[in-house]
Amino acid sequence: NILSVTIGSAGSLLKQQQSQIFSFLDSKKIKYKAVDITQGSEVKEEMRKKTGNPTALPPQVFNKDVYCGVSLEAAMWTFNHFNQVYKCQTGTKAYTCSVTSWFS
Repeated sequence: NILSVTIGSAGSLLKQQQSQIFSFLDSKKIKYKAVDITQGSEVKEEMRKKTGNPTALPPQVFNKDVYCGVSLEAAMWTFNHFNQVYKCQTGTKAYTCSVTSWFS
């Protein structure tokens, strides 16, 4: 299971949302990596394609290619949902999530 979060680099609200999402994921010991969408327009377009919104801005939360929402609550719901459905435990090989952050 791969959890992806798009993250923006401008504005205090976006920075606060980014911090909340990463703090939650860190507290659950979910591994993640950052991908900077300023490195190429194709990465930003991929984010927008997954949301179904050609003007979408970060933050965005995905589980693989499934769009979950734009908030910490979306990340928490995704995490809790997968724990229920797959009976996974954090910190085990059975549940390793990768969070991709995108910067606009």
